[in-house]
Amino acid sequence: MDVKLVKLVSGEEFIAEDCSDSTISSQEFNKVKISSEDKTRYNYFKNPITLQPTKDGLHMIPYPIFRKDPELIIKECHVLFKIDIPSEISNEYKRQFGGIIEPSKSLVL
Repeated sequence: MDVKLVKLVSGEEFIAEDCSDSTISSQEFNKVKISSEDKTRYNYFKNPITLQPTKDGLHMIPYPIFRKDPELIIKECHVLFKIDIPSEISNEYKRQFGGIIEPSKSLVL
């Protein structure tokens, strides 16, 4: 599971599993009505969330907030950058959505 912080050209940011290098089925493309003749490059994300600070810490909020499907397909030209995030946030994301959690780097005696 490759979890990234994504920033769009609109300024919006979200955290998601980056599946852009994996094969996207035609069924998933059909969800957003992308034709097979379309030569535009797309980024494919699963379970996008934003972090909302509260007095109790950070809360994970779905992005977009009223989405129907857990997948998000965005034209590559709309993505400004994708970067790695701190392991604490990545591990919490993986705990929420299922994934291998990285062990801490502390020495065990």
